[in-house]
Amino acid sequence: MSATLPSYHHHPDSLWLASPLGQWMMAHVDSVAESLYYGRSWASAARGFARSGLLDLRGRAPSAVTAEETWRRVLDRTFQQD
Repeated sequence: MSATLPSYHHHPDSLWLASPLGQWMMAHVDSVAESLYYGRSWASAARGFARSGLLDLRGRAPSAVTAEETWRRVLDRTFQQD
């Protein structure tokens, strides 16, 4: 495990996706993908999520690492449904 990942990295996808951040990302997959495609950094995205009141699975403002990990799990879930 990378030293930069939060200690709750091992939680199942369902917990990540149940967070307000995960729920919002699931509902706005296209918007997030477009923003990232056009170069938005995870640090910038995390600040925007925090300003919007979106929290991670521990009820905290998401870090760039947490936002990116949540997004990875959203993509995994999205492509499993196809």
